[in-house]
Amino acid sequence: MMHPSNLSGAQSWSQLLTRILAALPPAVIVPVPLPQWSEEVAAFYAGKAQTTRLKAAQALRMAIGLAGPDATTEALTPELVARFAASRPEIRPATMDGLMRSLRAACNLAVSRGQLAGVPFSPETPWPSLKSVPALRSRHHSRAELARFLAALAAGATTWDGGRLYALGAVYTYCGLRRNEALRLRVEDVDFRQGILRVVRRNGKALKTVASEAAVPMPKALVAILKAWVGRCGSEWLFPGMRRRGPWVGGMVGKKPADRLKAVAASVGIRGLGPHTLRHSLATHLRGFYGLSPKQVQMILRHSNQYTQELYCHQDLENLGALVRCVDFGSPASSTRRRRLPPTTLSSPRLAAP
Repeated sequence: MMHPSNLSGAQSWSQLLTRILAALPPAVIVPVPLPQWSEEVAAFYAGKAQTTRLKAAQALRMAIGLAGPDATTEALTPELVARFAASRPEIRPATMDGLMRSLRAACNLAVSRGQLAGVPFSPETPWPSLKSVPALRSRHHSRAELARFLAALAAGATTWDGGRLYALGAVYTYCGLRRNEALRLRVEDVDFRQGILRVVRRNGKALKTVASEAAVPMPKALVAILKAWVGRCGSEWLFPGMRRRGPWVGGMVGKKPADRLKAVAASVGIRGLGPHTLRHSLATHLRGFYGLSPKQVQMILRHSNQYTQELYCHQDLENLGALVRCVDFGSPASSTRRRRLPPTTLSSPRLAAP
């Protein structure tokens, strides 16, 4: 082989690298049965968040169902991936996007362990469009709906149980915490002096992402609600069960925290409310009405990347109307200076009106 000192230019070095790679022995690929591959992927995800594990398990079940239980990792081909993408048209595009990503990660693991020659994904792989397909239902609630929801919770806060539900609903509404992030808060996680909630991993329960463990700022309206609740909760847990011994994470159907909040919302004409739609609502209004930047919203919701954060912001006609309400081309004064909207809160009288 020619010595590198006798070569010149990038093309010559590229040719040398090609010759070296060609001289290497081919990698030994040892396919394994798909059920074994599935078990190895499950073991790899054992330390991940529950939602991540469930998503990966669902993707693996779908792939094995298409290839057959007797197939090996050799069956993980671009053709199988294309069939996978088209196999469940009734699934929302965002859900199928997550399943495709889980399958791709599992294929990457098989490649790294010599069970698959290459990842069966390419730029030509059919991928669900997240922009061209309209949402099946609204993923957020208007500011007026949020105000009615909080008012209904406040009306029932005279009892201990009602106060607990009011404080929990306010945390979801004002901070956009995920369901179990709020339910596993302790009183010590509330810092009234700095105005923050600390979301931390505890009891071996993994958070959804690495970015999830962070301090979340509290609006003043939430600080007042939590100060009133902490004085009467009677437990180290911020939202304890009825016996005050542990967090409020269980209950019969209809008595679970999310079911209780949904019932209160339904009583004032709000459909489909839950911790996740409140998270979408906060992202939407922080961007569309309160004017926070995409990066600021990402930091508050603790999304891992900007792409995920964009999925949480929706068009809200009320917010758009508020932005253009001061536009008046017929008034001489309006053309000389820009009018800005005053800052407001979700509990202000202005937002309480429909």
